Amino acid sequence: MPHCPKSQDIRAQREPGQSGNPSGRPKGRSKDLDNFGDILMKEFFKTVPVSLVGKTVNKTQGEVLAMQMMKKAINGGTPERRLLLQFIEQHEARVARLEELKIKKALEGLDEIDWDAEREEVYQRLLKATAEIVQLPATDDQ
Repeated sequence: MPHCPKSQDIRAQREPGQSGNPSGRPKGRSKDLDNFGDILMKEFFKTVPVSLVGKTVNKTQGEVLAMQMMKKAINGGTPERRLLLQFIEQHEARVARLEELKIKKALEGLDEIDWDAEREEVYQRLLKATAEIVQLPATDDQ
């Protein structure tokens, strides 16, 4: 396959280590896009003042979005209505699945674990084991 003389000329114009697109994407930009989901969720749960029925109350931006979507769906917005109904249907199905799992576990004798009590029990066992292993040096007061 013959070499294209034009591509050789282009390669010869760049110094070794020089980018082919010096005005391209700045370094670190892809990291910003990786954090986009985190930034979006932070904004979603951010609390903002909202005027409701003449009173100013604090709501999360997610709550504000839900209220706006509901208002648009009620007032005849077909895409909003469709999206809202799909979400409600999926949410109800998820809640029903979780309830079925809870009932199934209860029937199998797999009650939910009280994680606070479990954590306290492990903590007490660790304290006891640590006290048995580590002997504190005697002080002059003893």
